[in-house]
Amino acid sequence: MALINYICNNIYQDPYCYISNNIFVTLFLIGVVSWILEIRKNDKKKGNRYIILFCLYQIFSTIICILTKQIIGGYGVFELAGALMGNIIFTEGSILFVFLGVLMYFTKENKKSLATAYTIFCLIFFVLTAINNFSIEGLFYENYQWMMIGTLPFMYLYNGKKGKGYKYLFYLFYPIHIVALFWIGNLCF
Repeated sequence: MALINYICNNIYQDPYCYISNNIFVTLFLIGVVSWILEIRKNDKKKGNRYIILFCLYQIFSTIICILTKQIIGGYGVFELAGALMGNIIFTEGSILFVFLGVLMYFTKENKKSLATAYTIFCLIFFVLTAINNFSIEGLFYENYQWMMIGTLPFMYLYNGKKGKGYKYLFYLFYPIHIVALFWIGNLCF
């Protein structure tokens, strides 16, 4: 996905909009951080060692991403290098959404805890984005991430059972629709 984004973003000389979407890296990092925290629950020493290694790797990969941008240039280099290196800063949603994913992982067994934690996260996210430039219009066109609270009823109704196996359909649909929206946005504007 990162390579597709990089190619699309650099085809146009001055595109109207850019692609920065790549939820796959965010999901990967949620899995890695959750795995490390699960290890830490059972073996604090080993878990702490993994946390330190993970943090050092993130610092190293951030430096590499910045250097890559200096060497290669072009729009989307941070996202491309960050995706290839699994960098938590240059992922979609950054560290906040990795934190949200880990929070959801550890509260998945208790729906009330999940609903409470998710609501608090959404409120904090809303306040942080609304502090600088609050406007009613901005709520719908710029700082619209608060609308994610609308997914809470669906999470609350989830019965914990695996649904129909449409996994591969969504693996295809996600990149195709992102690229299609990119082309539509750049052709229309």
